[in-house]
Amino acid sequence: MLDKQSMRILGAIMFILGIIIIFAINKKRFNRRTITGMEVFNSYEDSMATRGGEGCLKLIAWVFIFGGGSMFLLSLD
Repeated sequence: MLDKQSMRILGAIMFILGIIIIFAINKKRFNRRTITGMEVFNSYEDSMATRGGEGCLKLIAWVFIFGGGSMFLLSLD
């Protein structure tokens, strides 16, 4: 079991890491768009792999955000 100070630090790190991951995914999506707003991929396989990977990473990021926030809040007195 972690002490309260360690839980607070780990929770804050997980929360910030989750936000950074979501920011990076959204920035890459924005940079893939054309002037008309359509996302451009080299092939269908590239599209499926990219979207699948981004979906998994976004799910992990949300787990980090909620888990880190919960750890941080539970460590407060």
